[in-house]
Amino acid sequence: NVSRAFIHRGHLRFSSVKYYLAGMAVSFCVISLFRFVPGKALVFGMLGIGPFIPQIFRGRVKLDFTKPSHAFFCGLAITCMQLMAGVSGAALSMFFQDIDMTRHEVISTKAFTQAISHVTKLAYFGLVVPRAHAVAGLPPWIYVAVVPAAVLGANIGRHVLNRITDRQFYKATQVTLWALGAVYLCKAALLLAQRHA
Repeated sequence: NVSRAFIHRGHLRFSSVKYYLAGMAVSFCVISLFRFVPGKALVFGMLGIGPFIPQIFRGRVKLDFTKPSHAFFCGLAITCMQLMAGVSGAALSMFFQDIDMTRHEVISTKAFTQAISHVTKLAYFGLVVPRAHAVAGLPPWIYVAVVPAAVLGANIGRHVLNRITDRQFYKATQVTLWALGAVYLCKAALLLAQRHA
């Protein structure tokens, strides 16, 4: 995300990001007070239902990151998901579907918000939540390999982004969100089934 944000830095929509940052700060402070760590089934269920919310409430709910109140709510919700689930990309994308932003602005702004969210997550799990909740067991070489892989992926993505239209970009994003949502819902169902088995 950091490399994508840097590559597309000229397209950042800061007029909306400032409201996102305000929402993020509020969410971080509230969650830090309770030091809440949810169960995996709840997390996957929340992540899974997210991409389908606009379809369920079609015509009644239209999330739009360019609107200040929506950007603020996005900061609240995405930070909450980052701190509780560790991931929030699919949920974040719901605020960027068919809005008045180019694909380059979407990529830049999403990458920036995700990069900041990762810093927030590191602060939360490094300083607020006890070490018992930290993920362990990853070999050290993983951390070394991830950085160049991420930079390479961001550069390849830039070339793909330059070759497609905004319409193609939004369509591909929507299909990807639905697929991820289905996977997360299946994972949540499996975890619940195992719990009650």
